[in-house]
Amino acid sequence: MSEALPQSRVVTYIMIAGVLPVLYMIYSHSSTQTRLDRTDTRISTLQQSAYLNEKKQAANRQVREFYKETDRFYIDKNVESLSLMEEETGKLQAIVDNKNIAPDPRISRRLDQLKKNSLEFSEGSVQTYTFFKEIPANLTKPVEVDINDLRKILAQVEGVSIGDYKPGPDRPQMLITDFKLDRKRSANQARIYSLTMKLIKREFF
Repeated sequence: MSEALPQSRVVTYIMIAGVLPVLYMIYSHSSTQTRLDRTDTRISTLQQSAYLNEKKQAANRQVREFYKETDRFYIDKNVESLSLMEEETGKLQAIVDNKNIAPDPRISRRLDQLKKNSLEFSEGSVQTYTFFKEIPANLTKPVEVDINDLRKILAQVEGVSIGDYKPGPDRPQMLITDFKLDRKRSANQARIYSLTMKLIKREFF
């Protein structure tokens, strides 16, 4: 014969039975709220990502539009055509042309060297992408430059005005990937450097 449950235990069971649905509802609501919060976070992340992607695409469109009409021979016309070491060349040429000064083989050799001191670029393998292609352009040999030469070269390559030097028209987008200056000894203590440089030229479709 089974014994009757104590009254206190019955009351406890009834209380537990009454509390369980409440606890379940609280847990269910919390779980649902957590899922909603995660969904909101995901939506916010997607919206932010879409916004940033749209900004990036808009910036890319502006860049493509800006460089759409450029001169593919810009380096030939505006960079390789630059005259270098003009101050020293002019002084040495004046000495050579002066009939009252005896010829000096050292001056003649130096003048010949300066006349051959010119910017020459060679183009590498073309890399083609969705909206543009990249063409590496590297100096074929180091060149001697002074401060004014550096200003005029950078004005043409970077597309900015530096002092009296301004970039040429229809400049393509160009990126300097290597730029090295080595100070050279000079008899008159002038600041003369040996320059090596590598570029990437971008042509947009």
